[in-house]
Amino acid sequence: MIVNVSIVLLSCASMVLLVTSLSTTSWVTANMVQTNEITSATLSHINYGLFEGYISRYVAINNPLTFSLTITCVMDLGVCAVSCMQNADDRKAEVRTLYNTGTYDESAMLRGCQGGSSLTPDAKQDNNTSNTSDRRFINAGIWVGSIVFLAVALFMSLVSAGFGVYNAAFNPIETYLAVPGLYIWNGIAACSNLLVLILWGAQFAKVLVENVTYTELCDLDTTVAMSHKKRSCFVSDVLWISTSG
Repeated sequence: MIVNVSIVLLSCASMVLLVTSLSTTSWVTANMVQTNEITSATLSHINYGLFEGYISRYVAINNPLTFSLTITCVMDLGVCAVSCMQNADDRKAEVRTLYNTGTYDESAMLRGCQGGSSLTPDAKQDNNTSNTSDRRFINAGIWVGSIVFLAVALFMSLVSAGFGVYNAAFNPIETYLAVPGLYIWNGIAACSNLLVLILWGAQFAKVLVENVTYTELCDLDTTVAMSHKKRSCFVSDVLWISTSG
């Protein structure tokens, strides 16, 4: 009985954590910091999860401009990107254009991103600042795999909790319904969670640790410090990440 109760409680706690993992916007967080020889200031803060996120641009100290971000995948290219465009077709077109050319339509971005009309009207675009090595995207296979394995883990935790209650009430003799079965369901859930950690650990080690690059309007006389990126200035509204190098 004690084992059954413990497994049910563990499974319920696991389900809460898994639902939180699927819905959170804190899988990746980063700040863009503008620095010079005297001071430093945060220009932007970005956070996103498996489906959506937010970017806050500090165009005014007391009035940050916040955009909603959406993970958008182009499966035939095998890549995903984070975009602030509000229309799904526009987001896919933006990702495809970025993948193929490294450029984007600034006027379309200003029209398509919620709050974009509040951006400075004299923003400059420099399409030559991005080359092939700078264009980084989320690997679509890792993104899909992470969602699938989290869903499997969530389902197995639900099954384990249900069978734990059933086992405590009826004491079945079938292996898959009895205590050994509960260990099997939880084992599958644990393995699925481990696979997600491996997938995103590889993504982080190969790309995210050095390439969390949200491009930003900035002053060319200052340095925009975001991870390891060189001294330069970019204009865009898409976060580029990739595992394909």
